[in-house]
Amino acid sequence: MRKRWLVIIAMVVLIAAFIVYQCFPSSSGTIVDMMIAQNAGPYFSENARAELEMNLGLDKPAYTRIFDNFAVPAPQSYPVSNYYSSSSGSNTSTASPATTLATATITDNIASQRMIVRTANLTMVVNDIAVAISQITQLTNDNDGYVVSANKTSTDKSITGIVSIRVPASQFDSIMNSIRTMAVKVTSDNISATDVSEEDSDLSARLKNLETAETQLTEIMKKAEKVEDVVAVQRQLTATREEIELTKGRMQYLEQTSAMSLITVSLQQSTLTINLYAGTRYARTKDNIGFAVNIQGGISPFSYEWDFGDGVTSIDMEPWHEYSGSGNYTVTVTITDDKGNKAIEKRTNYITIYPGWSPGDVLDGAWRGLLSFLRFLFAFLVWLLIFSPFVLAVIFVVLFIRRTLKRRKLKSSA
Repeated sequence: MRKRWLVIIAMVVLIAAFIVYQCFPSSSGTIVDMMIAQNAGPYFSENARAELEMNLGLDKPAYTRIFDNFAVPAPQSYPVSNYYSSSSGSNTSTASPATTLATATITDNIASQRMIVRTANLTMVVNDIAVAISQITQLTNDNDGYVVSANKTSTDKSITGIVSIRVPASQFDSIMNSIRTMAVKVTSDNISATDVSEEDSDLSARLKNLETAETQLTEIMKKAEKVEDVVAVQRQLTATREEIELTKGRMQYLEQTSAMSLITVSLQQSTLTINLYAGTRYARTKDNIGFAVNIQGGISPFSYEWDFGDGVTSIDMEPWHEYSGSGNYTVTVTITDDKGNKAIEKRTNYITIYPGWSPGDVLDGAWRGLLSFLRFLFAFLVWLLIFSPFVLAVIFVVLFIRRTLKRRKLKSSA
């Protein structure tokens, strides 16, 4: 009898030990393994989760049954507004005035909380670009904004400038109107607005989930005992922290860009500055000469008035002209822009024209060549006459030396 009771008690103890082992694992490392497996679902990618389960030995079917015995709180989801709901069927209801007022208040609050990113691109003509940039900078500083960039470029054909500013969104319209008043002419005006409220809401929800995951991973880290467990959790904790920083950075960028609107102003100068030039300044009669003019500033289109100094005029932008007689000619050009501003440049005796080819020109050239040769020959003889004493002295010395050497040679041979 006593042996029978001992066998029964032993069997009961074994069964109880097995149940306790299945429900409450004996090592804290196993608890850590199960908590990592439970948290891996919503936050880790499939590849990272599979790698983590394999490293911890949790890729066996048995761990899923153990996992069911533990309840780890899930991350909080972003709250969704339930102000509006749809109904179907034949039953309808009429909203009371109080309900209508509450709905209108809710709509106004939602509209006031929306994040709108506004940008503007303005192209305009001003009298002086440097003065306009200074005025825009002062206007920006007076309204608690700041200048992003400003520069002025001058080339042979134009003077341009560009300035980018950020101003408070509440002052956007008034600053745009103030900038427009500085222009002689506004050539383009483009304003765009982007609603980033939905993106900001998504980022907020993502940030909350990531912060919850970070908290849970930190708790798991405290309970981990195995080195491989610590390494695996640390790797996932680092990745989660990076995601949190990126999400915060994006949210901060959206907040700043919606609070400070960007305005880019491209500037052109209205003051006319011109410079005329010709393809050649020296030519013969009937040669075709091209003319052009460099224009800086002004408002296009431009009109042209050319006076070539021989009674001929032109209204072409880049005219060609032939002079029929030799002499010096004064060239004048007058430029008028679209606003009636004029600039005049006059070049006195700018073009020199020589006579063209003729038989008389050939004879004249031959006679001039003969005279030049005779002048050269006469100059040579004069120089020879002046230096003749020196030449004779040199010849005498050379002959004396030669004769002396010849006598010595004869004596030595005798």
